[in-house]
Amino acid sequence: MITSVPWANLVFQVFYASLPLLVPVATSALIGYFIVASRSSRSRIKKLESDASTSAEVRLVDIIESLEHKVVDLLESDHPDLARSDHPLPQGHPTISDNHRKIARWLNTLPLKKELAYFPDVWQTHTLIVSRDVAKFEYQKMGEPVIRHLADSFVV
Repeated sequence: MITSVPWANLVFQVFYASLPLLVPVATSALIGYFIVASRSSRSRIKKLESDASTSAEVRLVDIIESLEHKVVDLLESDHPDLARSDHPLPQGHPTISDNHRKIARWLNTLPLKKELAYFPDVWQTHTLIVSRDVAKFEYQKMGEPVIRHLADSFVV
């Protein structure tokens, strides 16, 4: 049998009685901490950006922006008719560029035997064949026979 400690009851009573005061104080302290932390984070970012702008370093934002421009330029060069916003995207089969054809030719030179795989009622079979996370996505186990066949027939 567990004996009751007399001072323990007093501690719980004081704790429960002060709870209406502790909750707002703790919430205010937490909000204040977040405000101070975000302010110091903003000042660190401003300092880093000002240091980067005065030196020869390039900001991450500039790198991402230049990468986006390169991708857009590449898409416009491959598909100049898609650069216009009033032109609807083609329906049905996707447009295949010269780069796609070149990659397909390179893949066809590999000494691999092509096999057909059919999964009924599956719209996107790539995720089944790759099977990245079978534990999380149970349906990807359907692609295991394809992977097994590729592993068995692959000879270097």
